[in-house]
Amino acid sequence: MPRNITGGKGHRSGQNSESAATKKGGKIFEDLLADIRSGEELSGVFIGRVTRKLGDGRMEVVYFNDDRIESVKAVIKGSLRGRSKRDAFIDVNSFVLLVDLGMDSGTTHEIMSVFTPQQMQVLRKEADLDERLFVFDGSKKEEDVVDFEYVEEEIDIDKI
Repeated sequence: MPRNITGGKGHRSGQNSESAATKKGGKIFEDLLADIRSGEELSGVFIGRVTRKLGDGRMEVVYFNDDRIESVKAVIKGSLRGRSKRDAFIDVNSFVLLVDLGMDSGTTHEIMSVFTPQQMQVLRKEADLDERLFVFDGSKKEEDVVDFEYVEEEIDIDKI
């Protein structure tokens, strides 16, 4: 049956409901946070940022593995596609939980969950995340900018 958006009793009672995808994402986040706090080694689990949409449920994700930056083409988990994507929408510059599937060919990584900005604030404090993950394309620090000295020199076009 279609969603009631015109008003009435059913519309009011459904406005505060939480979807299954949102509940799963919250549970995955709490489990990840508990593992980080207990000091467990998270092998094959990474926090990354989406850099490009590739279509067909695939994204290009950048993450840090042992102080090395890596970029992979990851597929979105099936429960985050279709009708659930409106509740856990993944877009460019979204932070995601990336899992290495351990396969050599085909799909090697899968996006398990997307993090909200509030969850990323908590993870940034709790986890040992590389700060380069949070630097977006347009934001450069003053110390990162290289200043070149400009020397004006006349060029004779006839000699070229």
